[in-house]
Amino acid sequence: MRLRAPAKINLTLDITGVREDGYHLISSVMQQVSLYDTVELRLNTEGSIRISSNVRYIPCDGRNICWKAAERYFQAAGLTGVGADIYIRKIIPTSAGLAGGSSDGAAVMLGLEQLTHALGPRLAEISGSVGADLPFCIKGGTCLCEGIGDILTPVFRSRSNKIHIAVAKNTRGLSTPAIYSLYDSKRREPPVPDTATNTERLVRALERGDIQAVCGCMRNALEEVSAAEKPEIMQLKREMLSLGAINAMMSGSGPSVFGIFPDEDSAKYCVRALKSRGMTAYHAYFL
Repeated sequence: MRLRAPAKINLTLDITGVREDGYHLISSVMQQVSLYDTVELRLNTEGSIRISSNVRYIPCDGRNICWKAAERYFQAAGLTGVGADIYIRKIIPTSAGLAGGSSDGAAVMLGLEQLTHALGPRLAEISGSVGADLPFCIKGGTCLCEGIGDILTPVFRSRSNKIHIAVAKNTRGLSTPAIYSLYDSKRREPPVPDTATNTERLVRALERGDIQAVCGCMRNALEEVSAAEKPEIMQLKREMLSLGAINAMMSGSGPSVFGIFPDEDSAKYCVRALKSRGMTAYHAYFL
């Protein structure tokens, strides 16, 4: 079985609190986009999990989230003597705030469900024990994600206009736990009080297909912290804006940046310009 594993971007990301166990509570509108990894999956009767990839920089053992996803699936389903051979063709940049690893893990779980039909409605709940972004990657589309990312409310989005973006990365990856820890150490103010109001405005703008209004509501509470560690993030934002983006923002904990453009041609022009400057850049659109 071959599955696409799409990247996600955060149109908003607010931190609303911290649980007693240290996990951060969020309010985030997440959007899947047409930048994909590909996951190939085959069951085996040896009870082993084997991973290979087109790139050398990802682990192919128990550290890989696809391994964890397969192992957790088999445990939850009570399947013994069954394993999986998994091939990951990476396109999405790693450690970039685009949920590339989580999307790969979600694809594995979705594929195993299609092959075995063992978990049914339990799949989404089980996926959250593998990683906080997996429930969204399982659900897909556009969602308001709350709690630790496990409380999902689908958001209707007008399909009258295809929303084109450029996604780029111009520096090495960042550790998500480290960025959240820095956020905690530097935060002096309580959570932004208009989080709900801003999120509601964004959701209504998506429903109308109003790209300008969507861009006006974009906000990422982690951007300032990540940019202090990687000043290249703000440089990339400025470059995207100068190349025609309506607005640009860091996704997740960074360091990738996405810009929303008025049309396909302008997004592709930005991608070509960024690539000519030695950056990793892709054209994509909202799914």
